[in-house]
Amino acid sequence: MKLPDLLRAYSQGLLSSLKRFPIPLALSASVAILMIVLWHLDSGITAETRETIGKVAMALALGIPVSLCTRLITERKGGFPPLYLAGAYLLEGLALILYYHFWLPDLKTVAVTRNIAFNLSFYLAFLTIPYFCRRDRFELYAIKLLSQLFVTAIFSLVLFLGLAAILFTLESLLGVKTEKYYFDVWFLVVGVFATSFFLSGVPRYDEEFETGDYPKSLRVLLSFIIMPLTAVFTLILYIYFGKIIVTLQWPVGIVANLVLWYSVVCAAIIFFISPLSDENRWFKGFIFWMPKLILPLIIMMFVSMGIRVSAYGITENRYFVIALGTWVLGVMAYLNIARTRRNIIMAVSLSLIAFLCVVGPWSSYSISKLSQNQRLESILSRYEMLSGGTIVRSSQAISDADRAEIQSILRYFNQNHSLGDVKFLPPGFTLDQTKDLFGFTYAGYPRSTGKQSYFTYSSDGAVSPIDISGYSYLILVRSYSTPSTYSSDNLDVLYDGNLKEIKVNLAGSEVYKRSAYDLAKQLIDKFGVGYSSKIDYREMTLYEENEKVRVKYVFQNIHGYRDDSTGAVEVMSLEFLILVSPK
Repeated sequence: MKLPDLLRAYSQGLLSSLKRFPIPLALSASVAILMIVLWHLDSGITAETRETIGKVAMALALGIPVSLCTRLITERKGGFPPLYLAGAYLLEGLALILYYHFWLPDLKTVAVTRNIAFNLSFYLAFLTIPYFCRRDRFELYAIKLLSQLFVTAIFSLVLFLGLAAILFTLESLLGVKTEKYYFDVWFLVVGVFATSFFLSGVPRYDEEFETGDYPKSLRVLLSFIIMPLTAVFTLILYIYFGKIIVTLQWPVGIVANLVLWYSVVCAAIIFFISPLSDENRWFKGFIFWMPKLILPLIIMMFVSMGIRVSAYGITENRYFVIALGTWVLGVMAYLNIARTRRNIIMAVSLSLIAFLCVVGPWSSYSISKLSQNQRLESILSRYEMLSGGTIVRSSQAISDADRAEIQSILRYFNQNHSLGDVKFLPPGFTLDQTKDLFGFTYAGYPRSTGKQSYFTYSSDGAVSPIDISGYSYLILVRSYSTPSTYSSDNLDVLYDGNLKEIKVNLAGSEVYKRSAYDLAKQLIDKFGVGYSSKIDYREMTLYEENEKVRVKYVFQNIHGYRDDSTGAVEVMSLEFLILVSPK
C-alpha cells in the first residue's frame, strides 16, 4: 500500500473511532490535559490544589472504561434512541461525581487501590460485553484486541520518540527551550493518539472470527517458547514440592508469589490456546493436564500464605494475593470438571472479584482493619492492657518484639486508613501520645514537613575478616520489602522488610524474634545522627541470646533520617550479617 493510501486508511480509522467513541476519547484527552496542567504548576501551588487536580484526573480516567461499556451495550442492543443514550451518559457523569466525593477523598493507598480495581473491573467488562451469553470465539476476539493494543504501543512509542527527537533538535541547534515539553508530548501521545488509534481497531458487534484469524506469530511463541518454559517451571516446582514433603518445612515468602503468578500465566496460556486445541495435540494435552498438575501447587501457595497471615495478620496486599489465588483455584477447578468450557467465565469472574475486593464489608479494607485490630487485641490481652473496652498501662514490661508489632499496627492504620479505625484507642489519639498510652515512644513514621537530618553508617566488614567462630550459620540480610526466608537443615531465618522483623525457627518452631529497627536504633543512639565514613565492623556488632539460640549481628549499612521537629527516627534501609548458632 502506498504511503498516501496508508495515511488515508489510518485517518479514516481515527475518524471512525471519534464517531463511535466520542465520550471515551473526550475523557482521555481531558485526563491528558489535566496531567499537563499538573506538570506545569508552579511550586507555589498548594498541595491541596495538586491533590484536587489529581483526583479529578483519576475520576475522569475511570469514566473511560465505564463509557466504553455503555457504548458496547448500545451496539449489542442494536442502538438506543439519542435521548436514552444521553440519559445513560448523564447517569455516568453523576456516578463519577459521587465517586469523586465519597470514594476518592485523597490520593492515599485505599483510594488509589480502589481506583485501580474499578478500572480493571470495567476494562474486563468492556472485553466481555460483546461476547456475553453464548457467543463463540471469544478468545479470538480477545486476541484481536491484544494485538491492537500491542500495535498501538509500538506506534505510540515511535511517535513519541520522533517528536522527542524534534524537541531535542530544536534545543540543540536553535536554542529553543524545550526541556519542559517532553512530558507534554508523552501525555498527548498516550491520551489522544494512543486511545483513538486503539479504539479504531475495536471490532464491531457483528464482526465474526475464525481460527484462520489466529496470529501465526502467537502460535509459534506459545508452542515453542512459552509452553516449554512453563513445563520446565512446573517440574522445578514439583521437585521443590517433594523437598517440602521430605523435610516437612512449609514454604513462606517468595514461594507464594512465584506459584501465584505462575498459575495466572498458566490460566492465560490455556485461554489463548483453546481455539486451536482441536487442531494441535500439544495444545490439547496442555489444557487437559495443566489444570490437574497445578492444583497441588496452589494448595502449597495457600499454606505459605497461611503462615504469613498467622504471623502478621491480613493486609490489603495479602488479601489481594489470596483473592487472586482463589480466582486461579476456581478457574482450574472449573477447567477440570466442566464438560463444555466457556473461557469467558475467566474474564467475567475476574472482573467481579476485582470489584468485590474493594467494596462492601468483605472488601480488602474492611477485612484488613478487622484482622489488624484482632492482632492488636491479642497483644493487649497478653499484657492485661484491656479494661472495660479501653487500653490501660501494662504493669509488666512489653517485649521489644511486641513493641515492634504494636508500632507496625499503628503505622499500618496511620498510613493506609486512620488511627480512628484502631479499636480501643481513645478518641483523638495521635502518635505523640503512644508513650502515655502504651508506655513506650513511637519511633517510626510518619515523616514531618519539618527539617530532616539524614544519616548513613557503613562498616568496613565487607573488606575486613569477620570472626565467625562459635556460630553455625552466616546469612546476609538486606531490607527489601518482600519477606525473605533463609533455610538450612532444620533452621529457618525469616526477615520481613516491611516490619523490619527477624524470626528464627528451629524444626518449625519459633525460638527467637527481634525487631531489626530496635537493633539499628541502638547503633543510631551510639553514633548520633549524621553522615559517617567507614566504621570498624566491631563497633557495629551486637550480640543476643536466649535459652534456645545465640545470635550475632554485624551491621554493614544503616540509612535513614531524624525528623528534627519531632525527634522521630526512620530507618529507610538496612544491610547486615546475622550469625546464628542453636544451643
